[in-house]
Amino acid sequence: MQFEVDSAYDLEIVLPQRQYKSIVVENPSGGNVEMDSITAKEICTELKNGSSVFSKTQSDRIKSEIENGSVVFEHPTSSQYDCTVKNGEIKGDVVGRYEDYTVKARVKNGSCMLRINTQ
Repeated sequence: MQFEVDSAYDLEIVLPQRQYKSIVVENPSGGNVEMDSITAKEICTELKNGSSVFSKTQSDRIKSEIENGSVVFEHPTSSQYDCTVKNGEIKGDVVGRYEDYTVKARVKNGSCMLRINTQ
């Protein structure tokens, strides 16, 4: 499933509760993406001037590229986190033990403040 938005409109998409193979959201114009309780093999977001929020999301891989914004994790579960942020931040907490996942976090002109939640 792939979504592309070319302007700064608010777009809300409600997905049925089921497992998805791939969810890709691209927005080069500005906007926010919030994924709550989504399950997919792979989740990717690519945004300018916005934020990606992953709340209780389950995925083998979560990838997010943000320019002028933030990536926020609110208790997601994944075996691979791959985040790139320019002029922004990566923050929040991820669920699991250190040996259960890998994190690639690249930040230019910003900060990375991830916490581990082992519950």
